[in-house]
Amino acid sequence: MDVITIAAKPRELGKKASRITRKEGRVPCVLYGHSIDSVHFSMDGLELHRLVFTDELHRLQVDLDGQSYDCILKSVDLDPVRNEPIHADFQALVAGEAIELSVPIS
Repeated sequence: MDVITIAAKPRELGKKASRITRKEGRVPCVLYGHSIDSVHFSMDGLELHRLVFTDELHRLQVDLDGQSYDCILKSVDLDPVRNEPIHADFQALVAGEAIELSVPIS
């Protein structure tokens, strides 16, 4: 499984801040896990688009403010008209901790 590094930027919370983030071509995201507090960030929309519209599962490394988080893309909300990502959830990977995944069979 390939590891893809994502350059993330911290983001503000709220509807207005999310709208501004999307106008800049970025997508609001959240990273969560059992052993860490929720981390809110934004990433480039084109980079997320490439992760969403593929049949491969990737392990991701989110670099944010000097910290690095290993994670997977858990879920994505798409715009119903443009079919582009408008929000993404990432789940942190912790060694020795089990996670549940849905894997499509083609």
